[in-house]
Parts: sequence; structure tokens; C-alpha cells
Amino acid sequence: MNAKGTWRRTGVFGLGTGLASLMLAACGGGGSSVASIPAAPIVVAPTPTPTPTPTPTPVVTFNTLEDSRSTGAVQMQAVAAYQRGATGAGITIGITDSGVDVDSAEFAGRISPASLDLVSGRPIDDQSGHGTSVAAVALAARDDVNFHGVAFGATLLALRTDTVGSCSGTDGCTHADSVLARAVDHAVLNGARIINMSLGGSPANQTLRNAIGRATRAGIIIVISAGNDGAAEPDALALVANDTLTANGLVIIAGSIGTAADPLAISTFSNKAGSGAAHYVSASGYRVRSFDHAGTGFLFSGTSYSAPHISGALALILQAFPNLTPTQAVGILFSSADDAGTAGVDTVFGQGIVNLARAFQPIGGTSLAGSAIAISTTSNAVLGGAFGDSAQFGSSLNGAVILDSYGRAFETALGDTVRAAPTSTLLASRLADRSGNVNFGRGATSLYLSIAPAAQPRPWLGLAHGGRDARDGDGHSVASGFATTRTDSHTRTGMSYGYAANVLAGVLAGRSSPAYLTSGVLGETVLLQRNGVAGAVLRDVGTWQIGLSASNAQVAAQRSALRLAPKHDGSVATVTVSANRSFGPVALTGGVSQVTERGTVLGTDGSSALGFAGASSTFATLEIRAVLADWSVSVGARNGWTAARLATGLVRDIGTIRTTAWEGEMSRARVLGNDRLSARIAQPLRVYHGIASLMVPVSYDYATSLTGYEHRSANLAPSGREIDFEAVYSVALAGGSLDANVYLRREPGNVSTRADDLGAAIRYAIAF
Repeated sequence: MNAKGTWRRTGVFGLGTGLASLMLAACGGGGSSVASIPAAPIVVAPTPTPTPTPTPTPVVTFNTLEDSRSTGAVQMQAVAAYQRGATGAGITIGITDSGVDVDSAEFAGRISPASLDLVSGRPIDDQSGHGTSVAAVALAARDDVNFHGVAFGATLLALRTDTVGSCSGTDGCTHADSVLARAVDHAVLNGARIINMSLGGSPANQTLRNAIGRATRAGIIIVISAGNDGAAEPDALALVANDTLTANGLVIIAGSIGTAADPLAISTFSNKAGSGAAHYVSASGYRVRSFDHAGTGFLFSGTSYSAPHISGALALILQAFPNLTPTQAVGILFSSADDAGTAGVDTVFGQGIVNLARAFQPIGGTSLAGSAIAISTTSNAVLGGAFGDSAQFGSSLNGAVILDSYGRAFETALGDTVRAAPTSTLLASRLADRSGNVNFGRGATSLYLSIAPAAQPRPWLGLAHGGRDARDGDGHSVASGFATTRTDSHTRTGMSYGYAANVLAGVLAGRSSPAYLTSGVLGETVLLQRNGVAGAVLRDVGTWQIGLSASNAQVAAQRSALRLAPKHDGSVATVTVSANRSFGPVALTGGVSQVTERGTVLGTDGSSALGFAGASSTFATLEIRAVLADWSVSVGARNGWTAARLATGLVRDIGTIRTTAWEGEMSRARVLGNDRLSARIAQPLRVYHGIASLMVPVSYDYATSLTGYEHRSANLAPSGREIDFEAVYSVALAGGSLDANVYLRREPGNVSTRADDLGAAIRYAIAF
């Protein structure tokens, strides 16, 4: 503050080359002057407004020449706000400055009638150009002429505060603190939501501090330029932001970014964040396109121009999200800013660089509108393989309205957060298994173990001593295994770890099959399982063999890798009753399985927002196998009926889900000697009928907090259908077994857009 108690506005301006000795100002904070940046201004010729045509109004794309000229709005990615319909309409920005060009078409119809000269009752018509150029950066019209302001639909409350006659000097206009105080009070009384002060000077006196305190307590956000001294600390006026009782967290210090070499570097003239880092944020202030009180276009530089960029950004946020408190609006501006300089809040960039694209995305935790149910913006469900791509289910979620941690409503494409179960090529998974196999016993009792190296540690079968995994001296552990025994002449029993119950039952029955790489489908129920424990018993009853098996396993949901919303781990329990009988060369096998899932539905793992709580499924299987000399032929089918259990969520009801799987196999032994050639075609488990009923939030009223819903139905059947073809040739060789496989999986995982999985392998195993 100088002896007259006046303020000088900040701002470094380009010189008007070619204009008769015109210098718009070169002024800085702290009472000193800053030399003009030697950049020639651009005189922008007005572009005539296009003649209207009778064609329909095109979709607004915000990629016109005018948009590209609005470089500050482009830099902060304001298009994200515009595409949501935000223009600043209904938000009044108070500009405390030298007035405004009232005749400019850029402000036509948007200058508040409460605009006022707070000094001596003069007209608000600008005589220096600074007030006009600052106001234009904040809210010049989008009219296909020149450039547009950030909040081109906002209302301007022009508060002229320049001291009479002060704008004629080379140091720029001065503004008395008592006048600024009256301007702040006037803005509060006349509905301003934001007050822009592209000004600088010595610390505010008590009169101005009191006015700022009244404004912030009323919920008015004040944006003050950081100053143009290139100093390590903001201008003394701006540091009022550090006064908690006065600023109430609603005073923002505006720094400038942009240099000749780097548009995102702190401007060489800009005062840095310093002790005001917690309240400091930066925006474009270097070579900013605007115009003066005569309508002449220039490229201006200074924190005077970063401030209105920030004021315009706040106007867009406040209009788009009317539920926000001023404190929340400031919090969003800061938390969404791009981190720059040293990580976190630092003494150069403070909170960072304004990024409206991030400000107009959900921040923090998200929930379904109308509820407190958490929902993810990235991943909400991984569909089980039986559902495949189930495109209708995903698309039925699009347009759902969610709320972020600030209670802001967003329409989202939730269908993008539902994906088909990931698949890897069979060769990658099958041939990467480096386990070694160990067999003990023959005849009535046997034990089979698969030993995994220490680099692949897996839980032990359950025979550990002292609570520790059983490992050998090299750190190997049991990956999987089973043990069987004959308890009497009619009964065999067994238990297994890492094998499904149907595999164990097949071992008890003495069934063997060729070494296929593709999985058998008749024993499959739901998708990936891990840590499974199974038990089975098989008893001869007359000419029949009756089997009972049970298993329990956790679902390998891969939740953390897929970033699903937190939910309890899933599990699958299966009980199967089977019967088989031979009629000469023909064997008939049938079975019924009851599968109980916790947390999943046919392997589909979803966040709590979907409402999947579990499922109960019944599967019926029938297989016929015929053996004639060296030939064997088998066909089999499995049908399932699933009833889903639902909690409160988007999915309100699912009718009975019907699934099917089938396979056919042909094999011949002794083709060339001690060998076997086998071929199989199969369709893994696939949903062929199922309808989900959803209640999707599609609208949200900020005034009443009421949510509008839409009932939707989705067919759960996938568009893809996996068909597997595989042939395997096995031959005994040198005390071991040589297997050659070739396979083709069409539309793997029942996903129509997936490339075919084609593979071949040669494997040799020897017992020792």
C-alpha cells in the first residue's frame, strides 16, 4: 500500500506495436513495476457472424476456430464442462477493476444492472482496457467471433473501483482499499457467487479484510492474482487467503503457467505459491488472447489473466452442480488440479494446474443415485464363462446415474465396467505348469501328488504338521493331489485337493481319458475355482455303480487385479449323485449335481451394486460310451437350471437361468502299435436362456434429491458360442509317454469378438 492507501492492479501486458504510443500497462505487486514481456500483440480482425441457414442446429462439438483461439479454456480442458451443458449461465461473477466496455457485443445482455462505479458515480464504461480484457477472459460470448470466455454464459457484475485519473499513468490504475471493500459488499448484496480481483499491492487494511470476511462467510469465492514480480511468495494482498478467520477457505490465489518454451511451466513473471501453497492454483496467464476497451485484440500476459480463467472455471462448476457448497467447489477445483512440480502441494504450483476434465469426473467414492450402495466407475462385474459376452446385460446398465463423494450426479456408461471373464491361451496355462508328479501305491490304495516348485507356492493338502506347509528340503510344496482306497470289495473312497469332485469320481470308477489340453465340459459347473477340497465314495449295488461326491472351493475371482468394488470372497459347494451301468459294450452314466454359490452367479463376480449374492443350480448329466474292440465313442450332454439370490442393487430379479454343454469323442487304440488317436468336439457350459430385470437410476433432482428410475430387461445369453475341436495322438516311447495335441477353440469364452485360439503341443513324460 502506498501513502495514498491505494492498490495497483497486477498484470504484464504486451505492447501495442504499430499503435500510436499505446501501452496498456506494465505493473506488478508490492508497489513495483514489471517490465513488459517482449511479445508482439496480435490484432484480431473481427470475424463476421455466419448467415443463419434453415438446416437443423448441429450438435455442438466445441472444435471451431473460436474454440481453438480460447487457449486458456483449451488448456484447462473446459470442453468437458461444455459437453455437460455447463456455460456458467445463472452464475454472477463480480469483476473489481476499471469497468467494462458496455458496448461490446461480447457482453451483450449479460451485464448485471447492479453494475456500479464505487468511486464517484461515473459510468462503468472502461477507459483503460484492463477491466474489459479481464472480464472477456472470464465470460466473453461464444459467438463465432474472435475467442470466448471460459464461462461464456455467466453474468458480469462490473464493479468499477479505479481511482479517478489514476489510469492515465504508466504504472496502471490504482484502487483504494475502502472502495474495494464497498465493491465486495455490493457484490455480496447483488448475488455474485465469485469475485475476481486481478489486483495487487500491500496487505489489505482492516476495512477491506472485514469486507472479505463478510463475503466469504456469505459463501462468496474470491480469486486474487498472485502478482507479477517472479517472487517466491504471492503478493501481499493475495496472502489474505492464509487468514483463516477472514478467508474461511474461500480465497484463491491465482498463479500463471506458460513460458515461451513450456506451456505448463510456471510463468517467469508469476509469483509462486510460497506460504500460500494451500490456497494457490495456477492457470494460463501467458500470451492470453483478449481485447481492450476499444475492441482491439492483444495477447496479454500476467496473473491478471490467470485469475479470470479460474473464476470462469468455478462458475462452470457451480452451475453444473448446484448442490455444491462454495467450500466443496473450491475443494473440487483443488483436488482435480494436475499435480505439477514437486509431488503434492508445493511452494511453486501450490495445489497444481486447473484441469476441468478431471473436475467434471466423479471424485472419491461413488454410489448409485438414490442409495448408499457403492459402485465402481471402472469395474463392476466379470461375467462367468457361461455368460460370455452377454452384451445386452452390459448395455442395460448404460445411462445409470451415480453420485460421487460430493453428491454430484453423473450419467455413466456402466456397461463398460462389465467385462467377459479373461481367458489365456491354453498353451500358456497348460504348458507353464512345472509341477512334478509322484505316485505311491498300487491296487487297493493309491496316492497321487503334483509337486510345485517353491516359485509357485500353493497350499498343502491338509497333512501339514504344526500348522506349517509340508515342504521338502528344496522348498517344494504340494500343488494338488488325491488319495483313494478300497474299503471293501464293493466300495471305494477317495479325497482330493485341487481337483474337482467329478475328476475324483472318475478315478474311483477307473475311467481314463486321453490327455486333452482343452478342458472336459461335462464335469464343469461354474468357472474358476481354487483351493478346492473334494471327497467321493463309489459303491457297487447289484449291476449298478452308485457314486456320491462333494466338494467345496473358493472362487478365483481376481478381484484386486480387476479392481472390483470390495465384497466377500466367493465360494462354491457341490454335491453330486451319480449312477452308471454297463450293457455289454455300452456304458450309461447319469448324474445330478446341486451347486451352491456364495457371492457369485454361475461364476459371475459382481460388485455389491449389482446385487449378486449367490446362486443355487441343479445340473443333470447324461453320457453314453460304447467300446468296440479298439474303438470307443462317447456322447454326453449337461443341462442346468440356476436360481440367483439377489441383494439390493441394480438387478432386481433374474428368472431361471438355463445352461447347456455337450461333447462328443471318438478314440482308436493301436493305430500303429502301442498308441492311441483321439478326437473331441465340445461346447462348454453356455447360457441359452435367462432374463434379468433391472431398476436403473436415470435422473437426479438436486433440489429435491429425488431419483428417477427406469425398468429394464436384459437377455443374459451371450452372442458368442465357444466350440472346441481337439485331436491327440499318444504313443508309448522309451519307458514314457509321448503326446501330440492340436486344438482349435472358436469364440473362446463364448465371446463372439475374440480371436480363435489355435495351438499345438508335443509333450513327453517319463516315470522314474
